[in-house]
Amino acid sequence: MIASVGILGMALVIGVPVAFSLAVAALIYMVMAGEYPSTFSAGLFGALNSSTLLAIPFFILAAEILNRSGGISRLVSMVDAWLGHNKGGLPVVAVVATAFFSAISGSSVATAAAIGSVLIPEMVVRGYDKRLAVGLVATAGGLGILIPPSIPVIIYGMVTETSIGELFAATLLPGLLLATVLAAVAYVLGRRSGIDPAPRQPMSVRLHRVWQAAGVLMLPVLILGGYFRGYSPRPKRRRWPVSMHSGLPSFSTGFRSGISPGSFRGPQRLPG
Repeated sequence: MIASVGILGMALVIGVPVAFSLAVAALIYMVMAGEYPSTFSAGLFGALNSSTLLAIPFFILAAEILNRSGGISRLVSMVDAWLGHNKGGLPVVAVVATAFFSAISGSSVATAAAIGSVLIPEMVVRGYDKRLAVGLVATAGGLGILIPPSIPVIIYGMVTETSIGELFAATLLPGLLLATVLAAVAYVLGRRSGIDPAPRQPMSVRLHRVWQAAGVLMLPVLILGGYFRGYSPRPKRRRWPVSMHSGLPSFSTGFRSGISPGSFRGPQRLPG
């Protein structure tokens, strides 16, 4: 036991990733305890052989498809058309867009990367401090941990054998409350910055932006509604988001296809 703990500490000190450090320490402990090494591999395979874990790469892949299809730009443009004319409105747009995208991707890293690639340059162009833009998007990206479908919640439910649907229902309200608080803070910071707001958009432009982003707006309803109401068969719920995102280009005009070889690298770069 002491030897395995010492090896774990040494591995962490020299920079070995935590997962591999724990694996090496556990393997050495099992060997010293007289267990066969094959027991370790069997236990590792058994822990990973879960259909629940399939939700993680599929949600990230769905977010990558949405990003490459232009859906994020349309979502941000729609929110900006309704809120951007208020003083301090663009930081609020960043929080609202991040919260909405969190309900699609389930990953804080994917959310911050996708929204940040669109909104951070826009905030800098309009005169906001770059540190404010980066800090706001990075902080709001943490909403992906709470707002369903959250990847950490999926892993927690799998490890503790808790109903993932009940966990989603339990984290929804705290996620929305946190998004509200962040939007209020962003509004105050935006007003203090003294940046002039964007011109007020006429109602016809606002409604047009809503129509352009209609496919994106329907995604959380279809994904979470299909999950909670049981409209999608249980084995297909893991790939349900990808099916919805893949059908976006056919819903409204102007969407380009987000399915490409590059979109499949998202689940590899952003594991959660």
